[in-house]
Amino acid sequence: MMSKPDMSGMAWLRRLFVGAGLAMIGFALFGGGAPSLGTSPYLTFVVKVTLGVLLLVLPLTLAVGWLIGRTVPVVARPVVQGACIATALIVAIALPSLLGYGRDAAMPSALPRDYATGLWTVLAVVWAAAIVLIVVRIVRRRNPS
Repeated sequence: MMSKPDMSGMAWLRRLFVGAGLAMIGFALFGGGAPSLGTSPYLTFVVKVTLGVLLLVLPLTLAVGWLIGRTVPVVARPVVQGACIATALIVAIALPSLLGYGRDAAMPSALPRDYATGLWTVLAVVWAAAIVLIVVRIVRRRNPS
């Protein structure tokens, strides 16, 4: 019978890393080089993100989930939920480029593409794939082999 290897050294090392990480997070949130806590840009950012999530993203997510549960048939529901999640992630990733953050008139090569067209193209592909998956699920359900 094999004995279990002694992991106590690894456990202490992991605790040390967790403690160091928590200390860095605390430093960044509560001071982080700012003269006072009220002017900490990190704390301001965390508060804005938290309020944005609680006041905008959470209610919107609950409303969309409720709407999908009420209106979408059971056979298509997982595909529609997946397409909605993919849409939210793609829009969140593309939003800074779409809004032009980082664009500089002195540097025309920064953000040179038509990001709105690219976003709509990717979303069209996602939802076209979702429609194809829904049709395949319906056909397989009607013709069990």
